[in-house]
Amino acid sequence: MTGFMGIISKNHQIKNNFDITINSVTQRIENIIVIGNCWFKRSIINKFVDDKLFIENSGFFICIEGIILNANSLMNILKVRDIFDLIVCLYNKHPSNFPLYLRGDFSGAIYDKNKDIWIIFNNHLGTKPIFYYFHEIEADFVFASELQMVVKGMRAIRSNTNLREIGAYCLL
Repeated sequence: MTGFMGIISKNHQIKNNFDITINSVTQRIENIIVIGNCWFKRSIINKFVDDKLFIENSGFFICIEGIILNANSLMNILKVRDIFDLIVCLYNKHPSNFPLYLRGDFSGAIYDKNKDIWIIFNNHLGTKPIFYYFHEIEADFVFASELQMVVKGMRAIRSNTNLREIGAYCLL
């Protein structure tokens, strides 16, 4: 897997050691972070490490997969020093639509720890897909940049992974 995935579950214990990797010849960097009832992982190729974001501070956790082309110009306009501060500044100014100000080929997630709000987003063209599963009764939410990682996340919290006819039609 290259990309990211997250599991938010209020009722299930998430096993930290479940396998969500795919055998690969390429060297990768993998990071895992657990914040309360949220589990998050990313896996990136070594040579693209400077284009990715996987950082937290006392108020936010941010993960960006891909490239934000207008990051430098926005950092100059908003007078911030790095991409993390740029995303936080845009989120604070425009909480519901901050990704609309970014250009490039990216997807990501931001967690506002103070408000306990997750925002999962992709670029304005939708070229970096995000797949997800939500179970309203169990209060489980699994999201990832690859569909097979969503299935593995569902299995990690013991959710049923049978394909239903309506689900297959939705995929088509």
